Amino acid sequence: MTRLLVVAIGLCGVFGCSTGEAPLEAVAERYIELAWALDAHDSGYVDVYIGTKRPDSVPLALEAIEDDASRLLGELGGMSVSSRTRFLVGQLTALHARTRVLRGASLSFDEELEALYGAALPPLGEPKAQAIHVRLDELLPGDATLLARYTAYRRQTIVALDELDALVTKALETCRRRTLRHVKLPEGERVDVEFVRGKPWAAYHVYKGALRSVVQINQDVAWTPRDVLESVCHESYPGHHTLTVLAETELVRRRGLKEFSVQTLHSPYGWRLEALASQGAALALDDGERTEIDRLARCLRPVAADGARRYLEGSLDRVGTVLWLERHALMPDAWGFLRFVDRYRGYVMAYADRPWSEADDPWRRFGELARGEDEVL
Repeated sequence: MTRLLVVAIGLCGVFGCSTGEAPLEAVAERYIELAWALDAHDSGYVDVYIGTKRPDSVPLALEAIEDDASRLLGELGGMSVSSRTRFLVGQLTALHARTRVLRGASLSFDEELEALYGAALPPLGEPKAQAIHVRLDELLPGDATLLARYTAYRRQTIVALDELDALVTKALETCRRRTLRHVKLPEGERVDVEFVRGKPWAAYHVYKGALRSVVQINQDVAWTPRDVLESVCHESYPGHHTLTVLAETELVRRRGLKEFSVQTLHSPYGWRLEALASQGAALALDDGERTEIDRLARCLRPVAADGARRYLEGSLDRVGTVLWLERHALMPDAWGFLRFVDRYRGYVMAYADRPWSEADDPWRRFGELARGEDEVL
């Protein structure tokens, strides 16, 4: 994918500073309260909460939330700079921007990415799909369109609904086993599975606290065995469940960083977690489980992100975007993807971000980032 040039989010490293510790704690506490206050207006803004009890807070109007976020940013500006203050600045800047959007402010796509996620993307070029299409055309011979041939290939492996439960259970065991080879998890962590319908997503992670999560699987989706394995890895091991458990044990409990007890969706931290879950899932997959066709199709995912970006920037309308996605990204359910984009907007770009370089040992770097052992990403 288009490589993200900037992801401005500070994490752990050496937290705290020589002065102003009590005011910093107060800012962190108020940030959590404001996140919940905004969630009352923007349901789902708080994606995960790591805490024994949701903080009591007085309902606030959007204008009051915006003003309070501005005040906290001003206080942080007067403190010694540290990884902790940088993290809170990023999160509060995003909260302030999200509040402005809910109050009617209009942001361009680039402004939205910068304000909410601290991210910037390079200019769009031509979709890098032609070479992949040429090879797929060789692997999927026939007279029909390439999209039709690829859709027919996928249809051969669609899982029957009565087989889905066993396949998900097996995938969960596989993902966990492979993750534990590289990442140490605390005793007592657990993931349960729940099947749902009528959702805009294929799978979803819900953290229940006390190191326990539920992964929801959408039965309306046409699942293939490989899709099941990848989605379960993304939501559980080494994805969102693993990331949340490590945040609770390493950041909140051991280091006492209360601001990490709330994971907000539209924020630099939310983006980071989504990118780690996506790329971590890719690490947990065995190349032997993927045919060449599957590997090539996965390489088209950044192309789908480009299509979403063209739509969000306004260069393509809805119908034009669907046609673009079908042609370039070979996306069978382009309308479904577009509904997801309508709901989450620029956040979908995080799925194609790669939080480490080619020179890194990917599993080692994943573990460092998951535990917050970096200074700045």
